[in-house]
Amino acid sequence: MKKLSLIYIFSLINIYCISQHGELKGRILDPNKKGQSAYVAIFLQETRLKTSTDFDGYFSIDSIPSGVYELKLISIGYPDSIITNINIITDSIIDLNIEYPPLCKYNYSKDICPVCHKKDKTIPIIYGLPGKKLMKMSNKGKAILGGCVMTSCDPFWYCKRDKIHY
Repeated sequence: MKKLSLIYIFSLINIYCISQHGELKGRILDPNKKGQSAYVAIFLQETRLKTSTDFDGYFSIDSIPSGVYELKLISIGYPDSIITNINIITDSIIDLNIEYPPLCKYNYSKDICPVCHKKDKTIPIIYGLPGKKLMKMSNKGKAILGGCVMTSCDPFWYCKRDKIHY
């Protein structure tokens, strides 16, 4: 009888410990394409839990301990994004619909400043590892070096008159 009661107590403790978790699932939509975001890497910050979206933009992370978390989204060619204050509650499923990446606000096609509508003070922003030619252009104020990593939402032009990137 004593063995049976110990087994019963350990079973209850095990069930109690397992049930202190929740699940996070959802879909990531791309507002630029008006469709799903496939293969976005998703990391639950402060844990080792991670996943990625499927071809249709769906994802799921289970066995998440109760608490408040941040969700980090990473996709090639887009800026990283962090969603804060995701409250995981015991024995619950949190269902999210997320728009990612953010809509791009930059105008890629024209070297005309959107503020003054002139192009005489605009210079290109150049990304990647610069060579001697690009370094000379940059030193003469004829180009800006944008860095080695570029996303699809980075600006391509700079207006020296209005001091804006676009």
